[in-house]
Amino acid sequence: MGESVLSRASFSNATVSLTPVQSEVDGAVGSFKEGLTEPSFVVSSLVGAGVYGGIRLGGLKARQSYRPNMTAYNEIKILFTNLASIAGGMMVAPIAYEVSRRTYQSFTEAGSKDSALWTWNGQGGVREGLNRSISILGPAYWHGDLGAWLGSVLTMKKPGIVRLGAGGVLAFLGFVIGYDIFLSVYRWRNP
Repeated sequence: MGESVLSRASFSNATVSLTPVQSEVDGAVGSFKEGLTEPSFVVSSLVGAGVYGGIRLGGLKARQSYRPNMTAYNEIKILFTNLASIAGGMMVAPIAYEVSRRTYQSFTEAGSKDSALWTWNGQGGVREGLNRSISILGPAYWHGDLGAWLGSVLTMKKPGIVRLGAGGVLAFLGFVIGYDIFLSVYRWRNP
């Protein structure tokens, strides 16, 4: 059986000489792998995804009340309800992520010694964490939402379980790709 993608070897210790760009990419992939498998990231991402999904479901429920009497005015209300639920999810889910991540870390040994964990300003403070989370995770959750939508559209004529499976896989891929893209942009803008 082949190796997992997450267990690939790093080139930083190898005798192969890498260009600066290759070294940077290798370091980014390594840190992404470590961050993706960290328990606080997994737990907090699930909390954030649950909050995002809850807000989106609330928006879908509100949109259903406009459906019986479809007029141009109701079409506009449906559009704005959809946009508001996406924007609300993109703003509230990263906050839920950050609070749950800091709560999880405060119960670990390293987190209990971290003096900046619950301070507002400074390196590693709440303000910096919220800025990072809103910049990276809000769009990543939206990419996951797009992936789920694409999965349901591509499997429109398939049984329900196939649609759910395809939507779930594409939602996860959309989230991971979105997270990777916006993490790279955040690191580029905040060296």
